[in-house]
Amino acid sequence: LHSGKASASWLIVGARGVGKRLCAEKLATDLTGLSTDFNPNVKWLECDLTETAKKDIQKIILAGQSVENTNDYTRKTEITVDDVRSGCQFLSLKSENLKILIIDLADEMNENAQNALLKTLEEPYPNTLILLLCENVGKLLPTILSRCQVGHIYEKPISEMILELKKLYPKQDENELNLIASLSSGSMGMAQSLIEINAINIYHDIERLCVPINQISVTEIMAFADNVFALPEGFSVVKYLILEYIHNLGKRISSESLDKGYDLACLYQQISDMWRNQQMLNLDKKQMLLEVFYTIGKELE
Repeated sequence: LHSGKASASWLIVGARGVGKRLCAEKLATDLTGLSTDFNPNVKWLECDLTETAKKDIQKIILAGQSVENTNDYTRKTEITVDDVRSGCQFLSLKSENLKILIIDLADEMNENAQNALLKTLEEPYPNTLILLLCENVGKLLPTILSRCQVGHIYEKPISEMILELKKLYPKQDENELNLIASLSSGSMGMAQSLIEINAINIYHDIERLCVPINQISVTEIMAFADNVFALPEGFSVVKYLILEYIHNLGKRISSESLDKGYDLACLYQQISDMWRNQQMLNLDKKQMLLEVFYTIGKELE
């Protein structure tokens, strides 16, 4: 990249929390000589806050209050064509310095946005670099993939993760670290996030609440929601851990019955769709969580 002979567009692929964003930040800092914070030569594109969320934040600021965490506000479910056009406009501005456009996560671009990026990928502006960070390459158009140099950031083996987690958290119970490593799917970033939010207890609560439908306690589920949603990014963690629970249950049951394993694979997709609809339509989180437990309960009958 320093030689100026490398590809002008790179697709960095890896699982959630594996270090794609950190890689892009360090690369941009190395190439520009400036931190990515307030770096005029670097532009980030990602799913931005919805207009409603922006107005809510504006009201809080005008009232003289501080905004603690923007992650608590609703974000758009996709990167739009207007977002991409603003990024391409940034690259088109003449500059003696290298300009870098980072799209995080690129697989959240809708089809129109991806098509809008194609021309810039085909005919890059001088002295520019595009970094596309991606979890699911299957959601990107083949024309996007064919125009990028691909770099993979691979997940760590579970055994290696456990050794590193023991060094970072020497007082943590070994069985808990084993479970965290398993839930993190080889991502150290995800593992550390789960430990910080005490996700082990949340996961065990999910195991306890996932029962046949005739045994479900609405009161317990609502109490669980109140406790977890009060945590930073609590809802996101619950969504992730419920899917991990179904995934782990499916692995265990598949060894006994392929038909039951297939049913749980379908359940995994169904719950994923429910979470996606909740985000797109901004549905009530507690109500959606209750519906998810009912859906799981029907499968466990």
